Amino acid sequence: MNNIIKQNPILLNLKRIPVGLSGVSLGIAGWGAACAAFGIPYIKDITSFIAGCIIIIFIFRKIFHFNILVDELKHHTLGSFIPTFTMASIIVATSLIKVSLPLGRGIWHLALYCTSSTSLFFSITE
Repeated sequence: MNNIIKQNPILLNLKRIPVGLSGVSLGIAGWGAACAAFGIPYIKDITSFIAGCIIIIFIFRKIFHFNILVDELKHHTLGSFIPTFTMASIIVATSLIKVSLPLGRGIWHLALYCTSSTSLFFSITE
């Protein structure tokens, strides 16, 4: 897999994306959900799309640079951004339910499991 990463500059540059961007995806998704609650539902679809794109980038980052994820989990400050990625996924999944109920529910359950797992991980480790 290292040869694939070295040959593809896009995959190589994924490691440069700061983990704090996952918090931005949560903020964007949350802002859209708040707009929907206040009667502007189309904003949620737009913000969910943007947050979903950021989430997809982070999924590829976690797959192709798993060692960075492990290092972030060991770091107290950087590790605290990992749950924001999964929380944003929960909000995005609520928008996906309109498109595909099984897909939306599947992502929602997976994101909820990941959020619970990271919470458990941080409560067990120091």
